[in-house]
Amino acid sequence: MRLMIDERTEQLVTRKLDGELTGAESHELNKLLIRSPQARALMEEYERADALAGEALRAAFEREASPDDRAAQLARAAASWR
Repeated sequence: MRLMIDERTEQLVTRKLDGELTGAESHELNKLLIRSPQARALMEEYERADALAGEALRAAFEREASPDDRAAQLARAAASWR
């Protein structure tokens, strides 16, 4: 389902997911999300797509990595949680 949404809202949502929002843009997006069910639906749609893309990339990387590479990845991940 494609939502009818303005270009600015789509830009703000995209910048949010990319971690590129300024403070003012974050405030603007939050106001939009409060006021607009369409903006909230777009945010949810893009968040789902972003999560699926991340899962696909991780799965592709794991398939391509050798067992030694995977062990090193796991060791780095474990170290980052400490």
